[in-house]
Amino acid sequence: MTETNISRMVIAMLHTGQSLKSSDIAGSLSQSLGWPVSVRDISAILSKISDKSKCDLGYFIVKVRQGNAFIYGLAKEALLLSEDQVYELTLKTGGYTLNQAISDFPELAQYIPRTPAPKFKI
Repeated sequence: MTETNISRMVIAMLHTGQSLKSSDIAGSLSQSLGWPVSVRDISAILSKISDKSKCDLGYFIVKVRQGNAFIYGLAKEALLLSEDQVYELTLKTGGYTLNQAISDFPELAQYIPRTPAPKFKI
């Protein structure tokens, strides 16, 4: 199974609205796939999709530290998106864009930081 398919499965699990640790996701995927899925692989996928500089979905991933682990979840407003739309926010080109998501669901705009207009000095 490719990383893309596992990424889709991770996103599907987050799309349920639950807050999960990477070990919870790895255990659940191992059980459903019938072969072991490494916690390290799941952590790498979660790290990538929660990074705002790498993919647009990162704006809507809620990441909370609990002890030595992180708990990941999808923002409540992002659950309005379909699973396919959520996955397409991880893609660099094509698919569903951040601008489309915000125009379709304006409540998502609260997760996008406002950048102040540059101040020019002459």
